[in-house]
Parts: sequence; C-alpha cells; structure tokens
Amino acid sequence: MNIGFIGVGTMGRVMILRLMAAGHLVSAWNRSPQALADLEGVIALTDPALAFEQEVVISMLADDRAVRQVLQSSDALARGGKGCIHIVMSTLSPALINELQASHEQAGIELVAAPMFGVPAAVAQGEANILASGAADAIEKIQPLLDVLGKKTWRMGDRPVQACIAKIAGNMMITQAIESLGEATRLVEAYGLPPSAFVETVTQTLFACPSYQRYGHYVANRVHEPGFKLSLGLKDVDLALRAAEAVALELPAARVVRAGMSAAITQGLGDRDWSAFATIEQPRPLGTQPIRYRGNTMTIEMLAARLEALESRAAIESLISGYANAYDLMDIDLLRSLWHADATLELPDFGVGRNLEEIAAMAHTSWIKLPHMHHWMSNPMIQIQGTMATATVAADCLFHDREKGPVQVSGLYHDRFERRDDQWRFSARRFELHFLTPLLNWTPIAGSETFERV
Repeated sequence: MNIGFIGVGTMGRVMILRLMAAGHLVSAWNRSPQALADLEGVIALTDPALAFEQEVVISMLADDRAVRQVLQSSDALARGGKGCIHIVMSTLSPALINELQASHEQAGIELVAAPMFGVPAAVAQGEANILASGAADAIEKIQPLLDVLGKKTWRMGDRPVQACIAKIAGNMMITQAIESLGEATRLVEAYGLPPSAFVETVTQTLFACPSYQRYGHYVANRVHEPGFKLSLGLKDVDLALRAAEAVALELPAARVVRAGMSAAITQGLGDRDWSAFATIEQPRPLGTQPIRYRGNTMTIEMLAARLEALESRAAIESLISGYANAYDLMDIDLLRSLWHADATLELPDFGVGRNLEEIAAMAHTSWIKLPHMHHWMSNPMIQIQGTMATATVAADCLFHDREKGPVQVSGLYHDRFERRDDQWRFSARRFELHFLTPLLNWTPIAGSETFERV
C-alpha cells in the first residue's frame, strides 16, 4: 500500500521501518525534518496535508494540541482522495476523537482509531497488541497493515472513541500497577526483604503478566531506561481524569498516581521510563520522618499536596482577575494569555466564542460598543479536582454603552479551568445575567475618565 505517515517520533520510526520491511511505500511528514534524514526509502513530505493523497494515512502525533495544530487547523482533510482511510494510532482525548470523527465524516474520509499496547521495543518485534474501532469495512481494508505492526488486533467497536477510551483506561491501569509495585516493594524492604525476591515471587504467581514482570523488574532494581517517557504517561493519566470528569466519574487512584508522576517530573525524571515515579520516595529521609503541624502529623507528601492546591487556587484567582483587567484595560495580549486555544466564552448580547480567536474577536466588538468598562469580581467559589477546576464568580460591572449610556450589569460567571502542560487556563466561561440597569442622568463628577452623553 501507499501510506502517508504523520509524526515520526520514537514509536513512529519503529512503525515505519516495519511497514517498509513488509514492502509498503511510505511518505512521511514530521515537524522536524531531521527525524527522516536516515530513514532510507522514505519519501519526505513538506506538508502534512500531502499525506492524505495516499491510500492510507497513519498519524502518530504526540497529543491533542499537536493534532489540532497539524490537522484540525489546516486543509489536510480536504486533500483526502476517495476511499482514503486515516488511522489514528496515538493516544488522544475522547473529546478530540469525537471531533475528528465529525470532521472526517464531513470530508468523506474513514477514521479508524487504533492505539497500541506496547513499548517501541515490542513494536519493533511485532509484539504489540492493537485496539481498533471504526467502520468494520475500513478496518478490514487496513488489517494487513495492522498485522505488520502488531501480533493481534482487538476489535473495540464501530465508534473510534471506543478504542481511544480503552487505551486510556488500559494505560491508567498500568500506572496503578506501577504505583502498587512501588508501595509493595517499599513495604517489604522496610522489613528486610529484598525487593527483587518479592517481585520475582509475585510476578510468577499472583501477578504473572508482562506489565507486572517488566515494571516489577524496573522498580525492584531502580532501572528506568528510556521506554515510555514519564512525561507522556502523565499526559495519559490526565486524559483519563478529564474523560472521567466528562461523565461525572471519580478516579481516586488515578489522582494518587498523578501526584506521584508530577513530583517525579519536578525532580527531572520526565524523560525516564514512566516506572520511575514509583521509586522517587526512596530513600525518603524526610518522608519517613513525619512533620508535626499544629498538633497533627503531616508527611512531606501531604505538605506537597497542600502546596500544589494553594498554587492552583492562586493561579485560578489570577485568571479571574486577569479577565477583568484585560477587558477594562482593553489589553488583548493579556486576554489571549488566559485561555486554552479551544476554550469557549458565552456572553449575553455578544454571542459565543468557540475558540481563542473568536474570543479575541468578541473582545474587539465589546470595546467598540462599550468604550469604558469596570469589572468587579467577588466571592469566587472554586473547586479543584486534579487538572480540572470549576468556579462561580459574582460580578458587578459599570459599562458605558454607546447606545444605552451608563449601565450597571450584575450576574454570575460560571467557569471551567484546565491545567495543561502545567499551566492553568480557562477552558470555558459563561455569564448568567441577573439584571441590567440603565443609570439615568448618571455622570462622574471627578476622575480620569469621561463618559459621553447619549
């Protein structure tokens, strides 16, 4: 087959080599062209859209942001020929997979989600397990390619999101297995039992499976050679937490894992194998010595969790006040810094901004209609759960409306925030208008601003 390949990282490289060895012709694009320099026989593409001129497109882009930048914000799908099938093999959020399905249906391109269980070394040997979901006839057409890349294809359903969530849930389970191995080895070691002896026993009896055996060896021997990077593992745990949030589920064990991963990354372990987070507490000279705090016992871990919560709250409060200042000062750069690229803003009389660019356009429209603005934000009620947060904020505003004159506006902002790449930003804001009151015959008698009379 003629295959277009988008995203040539460590895993993508291994996949391309297997596809070419099986006789397939591969044309590839990568943000950094150097990644293709020594892949003999690969046709380098100058534009990712060109990949969609092939029979099959395989994408291995790192995360949601990369997919939006490379595919969703370009005309790539419009280049797809009749019968083109796009196989998404990276781990993406369910929300984005559903969005991709809609855009592919509009473009007439079949979308198949086919993430894999397997580190690059396993993929190189054809030992990966592939989870596939999408239209059955599309999967049948690409099955020869999946057979090259993995030892078995597991059908998850006819909706791409089903393979996506299976991969996220499976990766979450691996991280919890690593966490349990870390806790168990610390426990037995505290009583003088060598971790390696314990791990050998349980991975041949109670937990005789590849994940426990592989990561048990890593944890017991504190060997974390590059495999699946910890930074990517944290991304997958965040995906699980966000997916759970979307359907009102709690994942308490995933939050424990996320805290450990975050701590490991702050210690510079982000490029090590993701099992590294299970051993960061060793030798734990401080963590084993409880801190006395107002008569209660507090561990280093508890203190770190409190500090993280305080930092998150401060960051969210800064976003709330930053919104008021950005509008009042008509500071577009400050306003743009507050939002994720796919955030939404709903304001009565000003419509809905479905992304950052539309939000910026709404602000410009507001500043034309309301040349003077003064926002007062108060009583924020903030709830933080891992990488997600919500808030309700009371607002009183004094506006000079070119048509109505001075008006007072009061209501509530309903907010959602997300922490991505360790940065909190708005993911959604909606204003609930309680009342709008014209201030008849009102005019300031002193101050630096003047209001035009209507």
